[in-house]
Amino acid sequence: MIRIVQYNILSTDLATKFYFVNTDTKFLKPEFRWILLKEKLQEEIQNLSIFCLQEVCFYWMEKLIPFFQEVGYYCHYNNYGWKDTGHMGVFIAYPNKYKLEAIKIINIGDSIEDRTTIIDSPIIKDDSLTIKEDVWTQAIRKKNTMLCLKLNYNNDIFCIGTYHMPCFGDSVKLLHIISCIQLLNKFSGNYKHILAGDFNIMPNSSLYKVITESGKYNNIIEKSIYYDTKMFNLKVSTPLKSAYALFDTDPLFTNYAHTVNSDVFNGCLDYIFVSRGWKVNSIKKLPDMLPNLTYPSNEEPSDHLMLAVELELIKKVKL
Repeated sequence: MIRIVQYNILSTDLATKFYFVNTDTKFLKPEFRWILLKEKLQEEIQNLSIFCLQEVCFYWMEKLIPFFQEVGYYCHYNNYGWKDTGHMGVFIAYPNKYKLEAIKIINIGDSIEDRTTIIDSPIIKDDSLTIKEDVWTQAIRKKNTMLCLKLNYNNDIFCIGTYHMPCFGDSVKLLHIISCIQLLNKFSGNYKHILAGDFNIMPNSSLYKVITESGKYNNIIEKSIYYDTKMFNLKVSTPLKSAYALFDTDPLFTNYAHTVNSDVFNGCLDYIFVSRGWKVNSIKKLPDMLPNLTYPSNEEPSDHLMLAVELELIKKVKL
């Protein structure tokens, strides 16, 4: 049995009173949040879970690495964020019962650019693109990375990837989603795989359908001014399914926050997607109604909830 945890733990550099103006200051303090976070992680460590974490800033890394190593876990991570985010990144921790067969760190923006040819350079002013910036340029400039591992347990090999989708326009997300699915599938080869993360999309969105249904999307994305994109294959031939939806239904919400210049938001943004060949045996039940306080709170150290699923590889019966 393989248990996967998905959790955006909210960078300490983003959990500020400037951003979470309607949240009690006590709930934003890193020391207070670390106590709550440890409790939640320890519960899942008892289950020998594999952890996929996002928004792991330098502060969290300095806490998490010794914490996990003390209980016999291995850690792999990649930090891509800029200073204002605490140089946040993605992080996978897994118990030492698993053997690492391979690791791949993929910069999705770079991977998109690598499959195009530059026609003309965008005009740059003060380190930011002018109004002439197009969707392809925007997608390339988003440097979020996908961390992928190939793990072995008793000669059962599978792959797992984690990603934090940029919160930036449906067309940019589409290019990143398709790239993530294609590149994880390439890394996995013939092995079953899992993609866990904060995807910043809702279950009723067209982007969710891109992940969960096969299709070709060349006619949806506008033509680039600066890149020849004819060689970029905007096709999903190996769709993934939400483990929660396979077991029952996607959560009512995984994010619940009230931030500056915004109304209170709640929605399902986090998922554990699986390829064919997995059986979902159980899920961590999430709230079916909103609490009184938005997150972070006295019970939740992040503005996101922790997801967890128990998976079983479906083995072919030899006749």
